[in-house]
Amino acid sequence: MDRKQEKSAQSGWDVASEAIRLSIKPLSPETMVAGPIIPAPSGLGRLLCNRRSERSFSDAPIPQDKLERVLVDCAGGVKYVPFNLDENNGVLYRTIPQGGGINSVGVSLILLSPTEKLNVGLYKFCSFTNSLHSVDQQFVRENIISAMMGHKDIAIKNASAILIITVDISAKQHKYKDFANKLVLIEVGCALQNALLSICDLGLAGYAVGGFDNEKMAQIFGLSGSTETPCLTIVFGVPKEKAEIE
Repeated sequence: MDRKQEKSAQSGWDVASEAIRLSIKPLSPETMVAGPIIPAPSGLGRLLCNRRSERSFSDAPIPQDKLERVLVDCAGGVKYVPFNLDENNGVLYRTIPQGGGINSVGVSLILLSPTEKLNVGLYKFCSFTNSLHSVDQQFVRENIISAMMGHKDIAIKNASAILIITVDISAKQHKYKDFANKLVLIEVGCALQNALLSICDLGLAGYAVGGFDNEKMAQIFGLSGSTETPCLTIVFGVPKEKAEIE
């Protein structure tokens, strides 16, 4: 790295540091009526404390059962309830809240390392049956690298998989109009947190990436011209080392 690059990197870090500082806004101790509140030492509280964005992966393949668990926890189906005993008309309860019971969030998978049952490839997750469906097992890795932009080196090196959270806002707009935009963002956030907590709970490593090329990612999954669009990605795999907060 030459001096110009070093100066640019330092400048970028200074901007980021200042943004972080400005985002921390503690309230006056004089108005405090309870606290400091300590997170729960076990269960969900400990899991929330231990969750971190981890970018260092080993080259070990992710176990099939853990991969499946992450997919279902992210936005899987829990229960289908038909209306008036009509099996063709009902609502699917999922691990995420859904405004109006309308399914707007989808999950796809880029498997970078094979598991006991699956080959490297592109897959679509169906929340109605909690099943994986093959999209393309002959995909070009360079296309993934290009789509991941600035995260390309981290995303591909040793990571086992990339989870893609997609949204299809069309059905929700039919009922909620412009308010649908807010609802789907809430649902995507819930799916993201579900996946990251599941990854942490299973002893895996992962982190969210929002900076990718939407158009290229849509092309990879054959979504160009579709109402479904990629929204967030989660890179995950087996960690080199796992540090927990005591």
